[in-house]
Amino acid sequence: MLARIGRAAGRALSLLLRGLLVLVVIEGTASLVGFALAVAEGQRPPEKERLHMRYDPELGWAHVPDTRLEGFYGPGRHLTINAQGIRGKRVYAPQPPEGRLRAICAGDAFTLGTGVDDDDTWCALLERLEPRLETVNLGQGGYGLDQAYLWVRRDGVAFDPDLLLFAFVRDDFGRMEKDTYHHYGKPVLRLGADRSLEIHNVPVPNTGERMPWLVRNAPLFEQLRIVRLARPAIRALRPRAASRLTVGELAELSAGVFEALQRLSDQQAATLVLLYLPTYDDYEQPGDVWRNRIGREARERGIAFVDLVDEMRALPRSEVANLYAPDDAFGPRSGEAPLSEAGNAWVAEALRAHLRRLPELAIALDDPSPEPGGRT
Repeated sequence: MLARIGRAAGRALSLLLRGLLVLVVIEGTASLVGFALAVAEGQRPPEKERLHMRYDPELGWAHVPDTRLEGFYGPGRHLTINAQGIRGKRVYAPQPPEGRLRAICAGDAFTLGTGVDDDDTWCALLERLEPRLETVNLGQGGYGLDQAYLWVRRDGVAFDPDLLLFAFVRDDFGRMEKDTYHHYGKPVLRLGADRSLEIHNVPVPNTGERMPWLVRNAPLFEQLRIVRLARPAIRALRPRAASRLTVGELAELSAGVFEALQRLSDQQAATLVLLYLPTYDDYEQPGDVWRNRIGREARERGIAFVDLVDEMRALPRSEVANLYAPDDAFGPRSGEAPLSEAGNAWVAEALRAHLRRLPELAIALDDPSPEPGGRT
């Protein structure tokens, strides 16, 4: 009797295990089918920026020198990176031409001029509006306040500027908290005990160049159940990200960057102007507390601060919408939507008016003898 019960229990257990195995196979197959469909339909194309960007161990990424991409942003909208690794159709001499002032335009994609032709960035348009200025575009997509500063410190000073226009949007501050941007590694700045800037995460890990398809399409693997189950272990093994900062710490770090820029400008006998560029979200979703705090930090240190947000908000909604280009990657006129040709032209005009109201620049822009920063 006991033997028959044991055999029956064994058969029942065997059937149960076989049933579970069948369920596992079916579930696994469904997971694989879902993954295959996701790969077939949802692969992310290579970033267009890879055509003009490369890994940089100090900055994370930088332009590829001597790159000319015809129609990169559409018909008639070309992108040119000169031999010095900056956006421009000419190579700049070590010193500015006689009788002209050289202005560096440093910043992120809003300064680079994503979406518009070489001649239609606000930096290039400013040169046309102010004949005494020769402008140099040190803009790079995805840069935070930290990377823009490090690029100016490393390469920008070699252009012997008379004027440093350091531009940023509100997202550039938050980027300083992280050691990656999207899937690309980046340097990290922190304030030391003596309030000096310390550079961490250098050489920058070359994460964006290793297995680019795998990194770019990592979300597709969420279709696999085994990946979801292993997620806690994956998180535990992943290197720690840069520590997050409080609002106060981020403001202090930003002030430290401004102070370092001021010292660089003083060493170059150049005038520093901080430029707050408005995004579409500054119109639709105002965040004035942070913006006002940054402006106050700059002015307390005697640094010229140009804030274009209020001027943009004074415009009619229909006109503001035309300042930004609808972009398939971000949605129609989202916070990350780039400036349109009209937007770049508006920034150049508004910035020119502000520069002419600064005492240290107003006379120099009209009179060829005195120059900002005390140059003669």
